[in-house]
Amino acid sequence: MSLPFPYNVSHRHLRAIRSSSRLTVSATAGVLGIAIGVAALIIAISVMNGYATLVKERLLGVNAHMTVRQAYSEPFVESGTLTAELASLPGVTSASRFVQAEGFVLRQHQDGRLRRAGCVARGVTEEGVLSTTSLADHLVEGNLDLGEVAAGVHGVVLGRHLAHKLDANSGDEIHLSTLPQELLLGGLPPLRRYVVAGIISTG
Repeated sequence: MSLPFPYNVSHRHLRAIRSSSRLTVSATAGVLGIAIGVAALIIAISVMNGYATLVKERLLGVNAHMTVRQAYSEPFVESGTLTAELASLPGVTSASRFVQAEGFVLRQHQDGRLRRAGCVARGVTEEGVLSTTSLADHLVEGNLDLGEVAAGVHGVVLGRHLAHKLDANSGDEIHLSTLPQELLLGGLPPLRRYVVAGIISTG
């Protein structure tokens, strides 16, 4: 019974000329090299695909899939109906308003130490956070209660790295200030008091 031509050719090249029972050293090394290379390539592709998926989930988990802004960084004026109109569009599951500004955070410790750090502050509603993001899945401490905990004092959620810089935990008091135009004219920036409601970590 004759062997198929491809098998016959591979058989002749993989077997030693003088021995029909042992593979040549070069053939063995070649097969092992190809197998190891292919295995390494498959593992590398799998790791990169998994990493890319993880990054997308983390980024989209703490931010909305789409944000609407005014062109050329002009102030955005919400008419009161735009949010509802966006939420009614096909494929949109939720829409919420937010404000964002650069600023700094201060944390006064009981022993007199003062910690400070720059930040990007984003003002949102508790309902908007829960409906447009998955921040609840990234909580490492506390909760997402942004409501008023005292007269004029609301809750705030910090990132893990910012909380580490401030040495702050849930329940601690911080002071937040954005950078208004008055600061550029020599005025003092207003400070507003908050209580840390929770801490998140997005990796």
